[in-house]
Amino acid sequence: MPRIALAGFLLLGAISTVMPHDVITTSITWNREISRIFFDRCAACHNEKGMAFSMLTYAEARPWADAAERALESFNERMAALYRQHVLKEAAPEPVIQIKGLGGAKKKEPVQEVLHKDQQ
Repeated sequence: MPRIALAGFLLLGAISTVMPHDVITTSITWNREISRIFFDRCAACHNEKGMAFSMLTYAEARPWADAAERALESFNERMAALYRQHVLKEAAPEPVIQIKGLGGAKKKEPVQEVLHKDQQ
C-alpha cells in the first residue's frame, strides 16, 4: 500500500509541474511594461537622429503601424512554414513563379524556361 501511495504522490507531482500556467489577467500598459523594453532595446536606433524611423512619440510611430503589422504577419507565416518543414517534416509547398503578363502564377516552371519563352 505505501508503494501505491508513493507512486500516486509522484504522479500527482509530475502532472502538476506540466500543467499550463494560470491565465494572465494583468493589464499591460505602456508606462509600466512596454516603455522599459522599448527604451532598453529600440530607442537607440528609433529616434530622430537614429538609423531607423523615429518612434519616440505616438504621432511618429502610428504611420508605421500597418507596415509593421504586415511585416510581422509575413515573418510569422515564414517561420510557421519553416517549422512545419523542418520540425514536423512536412513537405515544402510547391514553388510558385509569377509570370509577367499572365496575371497569375504558374507552378513548377523553372525561371530559365520562362525567360526563354519571353525572348521568343
